[in-house]
Amino acid sequence: MDADVRDPEHLLALFSEADTVIHLAARPGVRSSFDDPGAYVGLNVWGTAAVLEACRRAGVSRVVTASSSSVYGETVPAPFAEDARDLRPTSPYARSKLAAERVCQRHAARDGLQIAVLRFFSVYGPRQRPDQAIMRFTHQLVGGGALERYGDGRAERDYTHVDDVVQGILRAVQWTACAAPGCEIFNIGSGRPVALEEVIALIGRAGGAKPRIAARPEQWGDVRRTHADISKARAILGYEPRVSIEDGIARFVTWYEDTYGFEPRATA
Repeated sequence: MDADVRDPEHLLALFSEADTVIHLAARPGVRSSFDDPGAYVGLNVWGTAAVLEACRRAGVSRVVTASSSSVYGETVPAPFAEDARDLRPTSPYARSKLAAERVCQRHAARDGLQIAVLRFFSVYGPRQRPDQAIMRFTHQLVGGGALERYGDGRAERDYTHVDDVVQGILRAVQWTACAAPGCEIFNIGSGRPVALEEVIALIGRAGGAKPRIAARPEQWGDVRRTHADISKARAILGYEPRVSIEDGIARFVTWYEDTYGFEPRATA
């Protein structure tokens, strides 16, 4: 059933028989957030507040919710740790996710909730959004077109396969069953930053084609590097990433070809 995450009565009915809520609803996208920042505040901040208020009314104390590595911005030294100070998000999207974290902290303190906030790092895998880099590059490669690369290719991301994200979510759900009331933040990443040019090479290798690059200027709001310190998630949740970027991209390209029926074509 489709509904607005800010609809309190719908949420209350949905949560009436739940013991744990996994809140992943959000408006995503760094670049698009500059066009309509108010929509990001409405859905990501007020939407989170509505979910937590519905949890209080329904008597649900265990919550796992999604945040983003983008909250760290450019000023935090790598690897990014959850207790880093002076966070300076560089986009309306990132600021809305940081504000949503603050909402979680207030509700946990006020209502006695056990909340796990998971900061996801560059999630990729089957069925990811078409505007995300790995999906977009794969589509361009198998179609024989040039890959539109923003920046010089040396920007690094801590890419996290969706299987590892699911593992992190399930372990966080287990943690809420025994945690004291409060709000804890956990990084869910691979712990290994990878340059964009390496990602492109891996996609080309998996697709059996030589990537042709169409260079584009860097985009406003993009950061140069993300790198997750996952020691807290390891120690408390028992989280351990299992899918390497090499294996993950190979699996993704295979899924893409099986799903869309394209055959890769070599490009000059």
